[in-house]
Amino acid sequence: MQTLQKDECVTILNFHRVSPDRNPFWPPLDPGIFDELIGFVKENFEIRTLKELSRASSSSKPFAVISFDDGYKDFIEYACPIMDSHGVTANLNVVGKCAEKGEPLWNIELYDYFASASPAELREIRVPGCMVRLDGDSARDKVKFGVELSRFLKNRPREERVALMEPLSEKMSQCEFRRTAMMNAEEVCEAASVHEIGSHSYSHESMEYESDRFFGGDLRKCIEFFGSKLEIPLETYAFPNGSYRESQLAILKENGVKTALLVEEKTCKIGDPALTRFTMYGESIEHAAMRVLGF
Repeated sequence: MQTLQKDECVTILNFHRVSPDRNPFWPPLDPGIFDELIGFVKENFEIRTLKELSRASSSSKPFAVISFDDGYKDFIEYACPIMDSHGVTANLNVVGKCAEKGEPLWNIELYDYFASASPAELREIRVPGCMVRLDGDSARDKVKFGVELSRFLKNRPREERVALMEPLSEKMSQCEFRRTAMMNAEEVCEAASVHEIGSHSYSHESMEYESDRFFGGDLRKCIEFFGSKLEIPLETYAFPNGSYRESQLAILKENGVKTALLVEEKTCKIGDPALTRFTMYGESIEHAAMRVLGF
């Protein structure tokens, strides 16, 4: 468990989806649990925004920040009304390509396909260099297969991953299945009137596997998206999958980005060059609360 020291430590809670729709591959946080959890955090922490941290005064409670990644539609459908009821403001980091094209992240679309596909269809999947195979027909077997295959692909440079996925991507394009809904640029603009908006990259690649040239090009697309579509400066950047290299922190600073967000499952201190976060999930309020406290 992390020690929470007043006025020094900050607990940044990293959420993704809040929805009653179950997804066996990446379960969203139930809205009821999220509601109770925000109440728990509000009772035990001083909730601040990222901008407020830079001018944080002393408090009788440790500081916490509510942070969301990706920009799923359920942020405005479920998370926002609950946060509004508690008077809480969040940091939302959106993937530019998803907001512009209305498409989910490549790995989320993969999960959507896996959820709809039969065991027989999944057993036909072959990805060069990957030995992951579906061993059984149960839902648990499917989840294990899907998560392991996604991890294999995620830990590759984009160019290599796209080539490896080409036959699978072609097959998916010919199938009808429900794809996870994302916020569009207009909805992100509306959210910006209340919440702080940051970037979660343009293409959502694991940046430690990409060159600085690739990272710089992707960042320029983010800056263009923020300037032309959102009409706000890009001041916060959350690395996809918590994956980065030290040189990329310098590139962010050179381009005017003030705050870099990582994962690493630990607290951070005000003024750190990159702020670490806890990944939030839980099948019960007790489970989720333990995550907040650092277990």
